[in-house]
Amino acid sequence: MTNSALNMSRVEGIHPSSLVTSDLESLTRLRYPPRRIRGGVKGMADMDRPPQREVSGGKGYWSGLDTFALPANFREPTTSEHGWMLPNLLTVDATLTGRWDYLTACWYRKDLIDYPIPRIDFESTPDSATSKMLAKALDSIPNQGHEGWQGWSSSEYIRFLLEWLLHGFGHQAHKEAPNEPFGCEGASERLRNTLNLDLWLAHPHDYLGEMLAQNAYGKRQGFFPTPHTICQMMVMMTIDRNDADARSLSVMDPCVGTGRMLLHASNYSL
Repeated sequence: MTNSALNMSRVEGIHPSSLVTSDLESLTRLRYPPRRIRGGVKGMADMDRPPQREVSGGKGYWSGLDTFALPANFREPTTSEHGWMLPNLLTVDATLTGRWDYLTACWYRKDLIDYPIPRIDFESTPDSATSKMLAKALDSIPNQGHEGWQGWSSSEYIRFLLEWLLHGFGHQAHKEAPNEPFGCEGASERLRNTLNLDLWLAHPHDYLGEMLAQNAYGKRQGFFPTPHTICQMMVMMTIDRNDADARSLSVMDPCVGTGRMLLHASNYSL
């Protein structure tokens, strides 16, 4: 991501809490205006684009698959604020898949729109650079002298990472930053300097499931995630029906684990 993209995160005078709310319409109104959908639309390029509109004193507009342009007069985000990573997450998602944009369009229409769910092609094997980045991020949580992500305390580090991400993404159940584990003072700052969200999203895979299977905690528990190729096959056999729209189906995995089957099911069902 360029610095300009990373700085597209706050409109002057708008507190981050206005970007983070349980109301989806409030959450997205600054970023995605309502759009007119033509009948029989097959792809996002065919969608009508609305005219420019005012956004907090500046011009904002939607330009196809590009990111939503916000005013130039931003203030720098405070990295301890609830939801501080959300603008970057939405920007990267709009560039890579447009999945969030698709959900937003459905929300504004109050119905399913006339083209398929934007597909996320989950990689069958973990990307090497992304795996190394996540391993480095997990190893940065404890202070020197403590075991890393492959040791017995790794489950605590992974839990902290997930809670830290949920706080950064603005999850309503994680309004307060998580407490750093014992022996991990300064972990939040180290994660901010180590975690590369862009790289993670560019190579979608269940990396944490892979790492749980490799560390001491997962090995002791006998944890082994179902390979992505098997999950994809199971989903295609169960959900992928040429003669039916599966988007309104409810999907349940009684042995959900780290959610791999549900990841693949998200390409078919909302």
